[in-house]
Amino acid sequence: MKSFWAATSSGSGVLLGNLSTAPIGSSSVVIVTNPGLPSAYITKSYAGETHSKVWLNSRVNTCAVDTGVKFYVGGVLKTIDVVVTASTPGFYSDASNSDAAAAGDTISYGWNRPAGSGGVYVISIGGQIDSGTSEYISRFMANATVSPNGSTKYGGIASSGLGTNTEANAKTPMATDGTFRQLSYRVYTNTYTQDLTLVSRINGADGNLTVTIPAGFTGVVEDITHSDSVSVGDTYSYAASSAAATGAVYSQIAVEFASTDGFMLAAMALSAFAIPAGATSYLAPQGTLGFQSTESYSQIITPGAFRLRNFRVFVYSASGDTVTAVLRKNGVATSVGFSIPSGTSGWVEDSVNTLDVADGDLLAWEMTKGATGTTNFVAGAFDGEEISTGSSVSAGVKADLYELAILSGIAGVRLDY
Repeated sequence: MKSFWAATSSGSGVLLGNLSTAPIGSSSVVIVTNPGLPSAYITKSYAGETHSKVWLNSRVNTCAVDTGVKFYVGGVLKTIDVVVTASTPGFYSDASNSDAAAAGDTISYGWNRPAGSGGVYVISIGGQIDSGTSEYISRFMANATVSPNGSTKYGGIASSGLGTNTEANAKTPMATDGTFRQLSYRVYTNTYTQDLTLVSRINGADGNLTVTIPAGFTGVVEDITHSDSVSVGDTYSYAASSAAATGAVYSQIAVEFASTDGFMLAAMALSAFAIPAGATSYLAPQGTLGFQSTESYSQIITPGAFRLRNFRVFVYSASGDTVTAVLRKNGVATSVGFSIPSGTSGWVEDSVNTLDVADGDLLAWEMTKGATGTTNFVAGAFDGEEISTGSSVSAGVKADLYELAILSGIAGVRLDY
């Protein structure tokens, strides 16, 4: 079954370096500057998969030569190649090539940019994954600088860190039944003076997946033996702990999710994020909660024809002026939207309107708030079904494709494609 991933970065984007490797399906486009060769993998395929329709959006491009994102399987360069024109920012994609990985293969996206040629800052990147079976799979990446120093720190399965003391701010709510498996922890820099233990958490209790990172260790440790079963309504997170220590573990944590009821789940995590007051701002429907003043910096690409519905957000707190949220397609406001008045806490939704999208459409949230008060937006969700291209009639194939849920900054996507 097919699914898609999209990773977005808050701020001005992330500088892609020479032979860097990028997360697949992560919360943000955090691309390590000097991780070594692409064979120093980010994650590993559990049962085999095919990648295609890879795209990226560059906000700034000062690179004097053509560059591009490439795909590696087992450290070997494959055919996917998103070519980025020299000194030209914008959207780029490879709609023609696809590459397969077998069970157990390491997989990563790499960037080849000649040293001294200038920089390319990427604000978002995405693509499609086909499991080739009846399973709907998702892969989550957490980019983490971890230093618990005698305590326990928590993080979401696709967060930008494991640094919160409050587990409630890190929990990913499950929108579908399934199994987490294939936990891998890649350490690229380690100055930590104690062993570090990472364990999965289900509903605030320890799960079965766990790894230990020895003091000073760099490389990959993984748990490919155990798994965690979850049901709709459960929460999932990570906990990292150690004895008192100095330094930190700089790492990326990957885990795979296989749905058992025909939905695909993806997620990201952040703490509460304030909607800018006195302004109109834009937000990517999937990825890191980074508000932008320019719409194109927040747009993601849809990989096919779908009907999207049940749009909702989770609000941590709201005061002062009301926030008006509208989903935009290809730069034009749609009928989908909602208001967040002062005093709101919890879910706000538009369960009436639907939105049909085609392959290649661009989506972004527009949020407008008056000058007074603070509204902390930490969650959003929508789902949908596949439709025939050029038709507003359901294709009859149940999709419930896109469930984007953010709780404490957690965005989830579930797909049945």
